[in-house]
Amino acid sequence: MNVIVIRDGSVHMDYSSCENQLCVQQGSVSAKNRFFRALGSQIVCLPNRVMIELEGGGNLPQGDLPDV
Repeated sequence: MNVIVIRDGSVHMDYSSCENQLCVQQGSVSAKNRFFRALGSQIVCLPNRVMIELEGGGNLPQGDLPDV
């Protein structure tokens, strides 16, 4: 079982029943930080076969990265 929280323009895995908890440790994904995360816009829980992907947030012009 996984608990996903969507709040204030970001998403994160709040709880997972998997043993390693890597999906919970991946933190939040938002339009501002998705360019700087190892998995980009995704949070993945392989043991439970759950994948979250943040979509939208607009396209930034190339070379114009958001302030973090």
